[in-house]
Amino acid sequence: MLILTRIKRTQLEQESQRNIRDRRAVVNFLNRFAHSVSTVDNIDNAIISLARYISDAIQARSLCLCLTDSEMKVLGVKATIGPFPKFADFDTTTEFTDEEIKSRMFPVGKGFLGKIAKERKPILITSAKSPLLDHCNPEANISSAMIVPVVVERELKGLICAVNFDGGQIFSKADLDLLVSISGHTTLARNMIETYDHMGEQQRLHQELEFARTMQSSLMPKSTPEGLSDFEVFAHNKPAMEVSGDFYDFIQIDENRHLLVVGDASGKGVPACMIMTMTRSILRSLCSRFTSLEEILLELNDNIFKDTEPSRFMTLAFALLDERNGTLECARAGHTELLLRNDKNRTVLPVMPEGPAIGLLPNDLGITFETFSLEFQKGYSLLFFTDGITEALNDVDEEYGLERLLKIWQDVDLDVDEVVQAILDDVEEFSGDMPQLDDQTLMVITSKKDR
Repeated sequence: MLILTRIKRTQLEQESQRNIRDRRAVVNFLNRFAHSVSTVDNIDNAIISLARYISDAIQARSLCLCLTDSEMKVLGVKATIGPFPKFADFDTTTEFTDEEIKSRMFPVGKGFLGKIAKERKPILITSAKSPLLDHCNPEANISSAMIVPVVVERELKGLICAVNFDGGQIFSKADLDLLVSISGHTTLARNMIETYDHMGEQQRLHQELEFARTMQSSLMPKSTPEGLSDFEVFAHNKPAMEVSGDFYDFIQIDENRHLLVVGDASGKGVPACMIMTMTRSILRSLCSRFTSLEEILLELNDNIFKDTEPSRFMTLAFALLDERNGTLECARAGHTELLLRNDKNRTVLPVMPEGPAIGLLPNDLGITFETFSLEFQKGYSLLFFTDGITEALNDVDEEYGLERLLKIWQDVDLDVDEVVQAILDDVEEFSGDMPQLDDQTLMVITSKKDR
């Protein structure tokens, strides 16, 4: 029994280390790309760098990056890293030299890689004896391979093929999951590289913000969280002319618990969008082995602080809903107040558990994240907001402010979606003709069951 316990503990420790390494790999990939893409001076070199970043992240000896044409009917090999093997079945039985493979194009749906691209299912090969390797030159001595179609919003955008050889690492399911995670960012990278290649500085800045907005929008949940029967939730993000990196997310922990998040990244443009993307990815990874809200925040802060510049940080607000016992647990990381309303007596209580912004200070300083818990009874509602609401300006440079938000939140008696719209309408009326300078994000959570 003792031996089995030790084995289990060792396995858990190895899994924990693997999770940390994977999160770091994603963060490093995004960081390297974000810092390099704005200075690209050659599109071919930029795409090769992108392929190298991916190869480093998954520890592949060789990698091939293919991208689709505008009609998504043909895949073209845009970059190879390392001694990429000669697949004999791209679209014919002809073998290619290393230089020829870099300019090779093949139809989606035909040949070995083309068929995998069409099926859009990642492939993991863990044995040199796999029949899938019959499509490759046997002299290549491949020991393991991963082939991952790049799919964004149900559209095929490319294909990544990673290879290791005899004596090297055998790819695992965890490696495949990591490559799938990273592959989702390659489309943004490709679009930015191609745009930057032929744009002037001002055009690049404008397009950078558009790319950031597109990424931000793609990460927002398209519907309210599923599985909640005792609570109503509604969230909305209203982007500004410039992108700041606001986001919201719904994460199901288990059949009874849901974590609801609102965040705002420091800065604007692609850097802000990257820190937002990193934070969201790491947070979701941490929630796969959720322990407590405070521990999740400490682990998230440790990861973001170590892997980003000092000027980059993220403010966050959290609500952990537990339908089993009808409780709500709140936490903040440098974020705006959480506004708790009791409909029975129309009172609003600002809830302000202490905690620094994520990535601002190291855990070594002894930082803590307070939490606030309550029995979330019928008639209770909680409002999350970002500072784009309270800091909205009118034509005499007056801020909308917390008092106006408190008043409308206290007075309105509407459904969750109507409440959000009423606040946004009030902010817009207050601002008049003044442009919106920052993203505005709101989330309302209401209990609808008697306890």
